[in-house]
Amino acid sequence: MMTIAESVESLREALVWSDESAALGDPIVDWNEDDTTGTLTMGPARVEWLRDPYGDGLEDWVVVSVSVDGMLFDNDACSDLEEAVKDAIRTTVEWQQWCAADIRDEIMAWLDGRDESYDIDTEEGGAWMILWGETCVRGEFVGDGAFQWSVSNSETADYFDGDASDDADAVIEAMVESSRDPMVEAWVETIAIETAEDDWSLRTSADQMIVYRHSSIAYGVSRRAYYEPVGYEEGRIELEYRVRGSEWRAFDEYLPEDEEDVRRMAGEVYAWVKAVDA
Repeated sequence: MMTIAESVESLREALVWSDESAALGDPIVDWNEDDTTGTLTMGPARVEWLRDPYGDGLEDWVVVSVSVDGMLFDNDACSDLEEAVKDAIRTTVEWQQWCAADIRDEIMAWLDGRDESYDIDTEEGGAWMILWGETCVRGEFVGDGAFQWSVSNSETADYFDGDASDDADAVIEAMVESSRDPMVEAWVETIAIETAEDDWSLRTSADQMIVYRHSSIAYGVSRRAYYEPVGYEEGRIELEYRVRGSEWRAFDEYLPEDEEDVRRMAGEVYAWVKAVDA
């Protein structure tokens, strides 16, 4: 049977690299040399081991309690002690604030990694708001300090929300879903199909918004086409060319009215770009 010191140290090792430790700080542990008591503390959360709590001589009986701010935490539904401690920590204000900041930072890193333009506004107390195009992402605290996030889009009327039990990926997924533009989706899908069926003879940008080709016949001649959104379900298709590294010059412009227009025009401009070698 493990001693109390061993139990305390085992729990410390399980928690020290956890998100909960990042939020509340490393576990602080202590135990008596006579193996009668032990504690592990993380911010307002505390675990206490007590051998033979009633002095009945039951030396094999160790009571383990979990508390937050001095109030016992009901851990009956937890499968093990580590889970109980984590559940207790997740009720704290410190955890809610850490989640808010972590989700905010992950969203910003994702947007920065895509070279996206966005605005962020932070408020006293840790609440924040990110504006990305027509998509608004909010992180705020409600009730007794519980974190809540929401994603909305004024154009699509989409609305998603959640709390600290979600990670940044869930919020980003909601952002992507909220920002979907049927016209952009039609363009990307058509260009992807055209390039795949054409054995990828033309090149595209990472987001498939630009398709281009450098001539292998006419030295220094290039063509490209791209869809440029100017609003929700509104955009234009630009056709451009350049010679020997000069600036891109406009060749033509298409103004699709709906998704079907986008699909048809995408096929046409794909053929135009490919014809640079004709």
